[in-house]
Amino acid sequence: MGISLHIGRFCRGWPDDEDGERWSMRHYFCDVYDGYGDLCDCDNPFVPQDTPKPVTWREDILIIILAGSRPRYLYRLLRQVLLQPGVSRDLVLVSLDGGYEEALRLVNVLALNYAIHETEGVGGLSPAPRISRHLRFALFRSIRQFPKMKKFIVLEEDLLIAPDFYSYMQQTSEVLDQDPTVYGVSGFRHHSYTHTAYDPMRLARAHSFPAYGWMVGRSFLYETLVLWPPVEVLTDWDYWMGSGFVRRGREIILPEIPRTVHAGVSGQHFNGLLAKRRFSNKPASKDPEQRVNITSVLKENYERDLHLLIKLATPLNIIDPYNFTFPTKGGVYVTYIRMYSENDDKSYKIMGNALGTWSMDPRDNHHGLWVLPYYNASIIIMGVPYSKYSKYRNTSIPVFNVTKELYSTMIDNYEDEDYLFQPHKLNNYLNLFHLEQEHVKDFFPLGESVPFATNNQQMSIFKMSRMGGSTLVFSNLV
Repeated sequence: MGISLHIGRFCRGWPDDEDGERWSMRHYFCDVYDGYGDLCDCDNPFVPQDTPKPVTWREDILIIILAGSRPRYLYRLLRQVLLQPGVSRDLVLVSLDGGYEEALRLVNVLALNYAIHETEGVGGLSPAPRISRHLRFALFRSIRQFPKMKKFIVLEEDLLIAPDFYSYMQQTSEVLDQDPTVYGVSGFRHHSYTHTAYDPMRLARAHSFPAYGWMVGRSFLYETLVLWPPVEVLTDWDYWMGSGFVRRGREIILPEIPRTVHAGVSGQHFNGLLAKRRFSNKPASKDPEQRVNITSVLKENYERDLHLLIKLATPLNIIDPYNFTFPTKGGVYVTYIRMYSENDDKSYKIMGNALGTWSMDPRDNHHGLWVLPYYNASIIIMGVPYSKYSKYRNTSIPVFNVTKELYSTMIDNYEDEDYLFQPHKLNNYLNLFHLEQEHVKDFFPLGESVPFATNNQQMSIFKMSRMGGSTLVFSNLV
């Protein structure tokens, strides 16, 4: 029988191990590690509770969480996942990339399913194949360990999820069952900014890859996992999954209002400056009972409605997007950009940059077409001649082409730290953290705006205190 020499310092009023709660493990964890807020609150510790399944529940869907060496990020996400209506601990699998002791102890404290991925390859493996092989491992483990699950959700530890995240996935899972031209559902949309996303019910179709919280079916994993790049191939899993080789003409469903927020200060492809630009003015769904329009994204319905929208749209003759007043007060408009292939991105980058939306590449398009809410108007961007909808172009309106001067303006904007930067407002995060208004000051001591950190600066904004101890703990939201 094992003997523990540990003498607890805090929270001696906690009960003994009972009802599946591992209080002795929590005692040790909270005495050794700081920064976990209400997990270690002596008076009101966070304990996951079973909640009724909402009316949107269709089936059990496994939630796979990919984690590494950032256990405080992991706890933040696990807390949100376990607060989703109807989600129980047996629907969660945490896949740990390496046996990091603190993360492993955290998962054990919460009594969650977990798996440990041993790093593959020889020597110092670069990040892209390491992440890719970890994801492959987690997916293989999931389909084997949960043979009755038909669908799987993947999250990464540096995300926040909206109150209706799991409900959104439950509702959209019906599309995977009904429409064979769809391979997955994403909880994130790259073009969603505060001026280009308004309707939480609206969904879109795109020839693209999943990002920041996504769902696929078991059959897709069966056909995909056997094709997965080996460890020596330096490729990113998301770009690979979005390739025609894997998608085979199928599309992914995107929400107009994202159900996830990327809250990490950096990632595989960006640093603090790009994190600020890409993620600091993203909206998120706030209503835990939000419904979405499933029938609108079924292929036949979606393309019928899109044809009608293009027919009704007023053409815009845009020569210089940086000196053009885009309509914002209602109506539907269409503009034509030069695009010869799916990788021809020069004209799109400039148009997207001028509109203040995603402009790093032409992702998330539907057959070379983007439909963007733009303040109170809607703007259709049509890639000509690549888009299959080019046949509906008004030929009296010229097609926008890139010039050296416009390209130079775009590059200057990319190098401007303040371009497209709008800080999150306080209420953007309230529902994500399930906070009551009167407790706001405890969690946001720095004021109403919550800017993302720049390259060499992390903004401590998520304040928690451990009740029963003398430690005041700060952890980073970004």
